[in-house]
Amino acid sequence: MSSDGKGVADKLQSDEERDLVLYDPSLIALVETRVCGRCANSVIRHLGFDISFRVEARGFRGGLWILWKSSIDVRFLCLSNQYVHMEILEHGMSSPVFVTTVYGSPSIMFCKYLWSQLEDLDPSPEKPWVLGGDFNAISNAEDMRRGSLSRSGISKGFSNFIFDTSVVDVPFWGPRFTWSRGLLFQRLDRVFMNAKWASTFLDSVVWHLEKVGQRKRKILARLRGIDHALNYRYSEYLIGLEKSLKGELDIVLEQEESLWAQKSRCNWYVHGDHNTKYFHACAKSRRRSNSILALRDEHESWCSDQRLLWGLAPLVSDSIGWGGDDRRMFTVKSAYSLRACDAQGDELQLWKAVSKYRGLPRIRMFLWLVFKRKILTNSEHVRRHMSINSCCGLCGALVEDLSHLFRDCVEARLLWTRVVKEEKLDEFLTLDFQAWLVANIQNQQSFLST
Repeated sequence: MSSDGKGVADKLQSDEERDLVLYDPSLIALVETRVCGRCANSVIRHLGFDISFRVEARGFRGGLWILWKSSIDVRFLCLSNQYVHMEILEHGMSSPVFVTTVYGSPSIMFCKYLWSQLEDLDPSPEKPWVLGGDFNAISNAEDMRRGSLSRSGISKGFSNFIFDTSVVDVPFWGPRFTWSRGLLFQRLDRVFMNAKWASTFLDSVVWHLEKVGQRKRKILARLRGIDHALNYRYSEYLIGLEKSLKGELDIVLEQEESLWAQKSRCNWYVHGDHNTKYFHACAKSRRRSNSILALRDEHESWCSDQRLLWGLAPLVSDSIGWGGDDRRMFTVKSAYSLRACDAQGDELQLWKAVSKYRGLPRIRMFLWLVFKRKILTNSEHVRRHMSINSCCGLCGALVEDLSHLFRDCVEARLLWTRVVKEEKLDEFLTLDFQAWLVANIQNQQSFLST
């Protein structure tokens, strides 16, 4: 049994737990778990497997877990941060089978070596071999819908691997595409088998489970159709089907509620300002639970009158309050005020320049990303462990940071020499980068040639 974890701590809901009980697998493989350490240990204990092995996730990227019961013997033959290759022998079997769990890196630089490494793992045509997981690549245009073919993720190396090893797709049930973003749909999660596996395990099949949101929409659409049909004629079958669908909808809603409850506590820094209204509601609720609503006075009576609480404060051993507000109550506004007071010099001038910019909204958003240093330059790719090369692809400079990208690169300087006044060029190219950005927004006319 194999599954794309996609944040396994958030995704193991009651439906998946019921599947584990129903099918009782001897071994499961989870890819892209995104958790490690104590959180991973807690999830593994909850799943109830005797033995486990895992390749730890790097931050919120990657992660491979292999969990199995003592009824089978597992021997690891080759390990990588992108795959785990193992030999499995179930008690009572005369010969072992070979299983490879794969998580292809989204980075082309790291993924390009994966295909030759997987090809070397091929045991032999006489031994059953199955490999599957999240390959983060597609082999042809049929594995995608919409999007640009030039940016679709079609990998020649992946196609060559499938051809050279003569592996075939395990038949699947469910939605064809396993990943989507906007209008682009792709089949990135796949399971392959060689001819020996296909002839030995004739009933092999892969299930593509639907997302919670997709299941919810389909169930609601069917319920609306049943209600419409019952308005015209009575049907015992439709009433029974409606009852069954409502029970399934209750399970889906419970999963959705559990998912959002987990996300609201720890995923602000992951999701940024997505669903801001919801996160603010959660923050307000938590703020209320952390507030001091009453104190005990000298007569051992509880006082909840906010006006009298200030008089009781000196009577207690500790007085806790927020220093950024006269009422000693924390507010987001007071926190922003303190942060603004701490910002001095160029930083404060920089944010004022962005807030006063009156150009197109998308340009203001781009400026905000630049000032927050969110632009993915090559040096930023290295810092995030997405690449090992920080060199500029145009001029070959050792470090491509924001300053180099926008001003110091040879190609960028050629452009600036054409639009900046000659007498201002030296000043323009030697300013501190933050001051240079502010000058470009506020004082463009002083530098640009007419």
